[in-house]
Amino acid sequence: MGPHVRRHLVVGVLRRHRGAEHAPYDGGAHVGQVDEVDEAAPEWPVEALPDDVLTFLTGSRYVETDLISQEAWDLFGGVAPGWGRVQHIVDYANARLTFDYQQASATRTATEANAGRVGVCRDFAHLALAFLRALNIPARYVNG
Repeated sequence: MGPHVRRHLVVGVLRRHRGAEHAPYDGGAHVGQVDEVDEAAPEWPVEALPDDVLTFLTGSRYVETDLISQEAWDLFGGVAPGWGRVQHIVDYANARLTFDYQQASATRTATEANAGRVGVCRDFAHLALAFLRALNIPARYVNG
């Protein structure tokens, strides 16, 4: 990515024991590194996002943005856009779910984890991803 590429807020929700953490994504792998926090990072309107991050706005088998969209806007629509809103969403996911390895399910979706209030690492990540994507904030799941 050259200097001509505009800075935009894209979240990588990383799998960690007992919850989801977030870090900005710049197209590269950051294995074992923590990115610097930029509390001034803005959210960009969808039409201003680069084409290569638009895929991180879509729903998936485990991240049902269509089913959680209204709740996302109800909970976080009034929070100021930018890094703070992203942190608020990740904090909410961490507080909403209880980590329980005994109740792990290979088929649990973000909305199921949200309703049941329980999950394992990936469920925390999927819940945060669902809320972020529902608010048009590109976000991706990084496992490893």
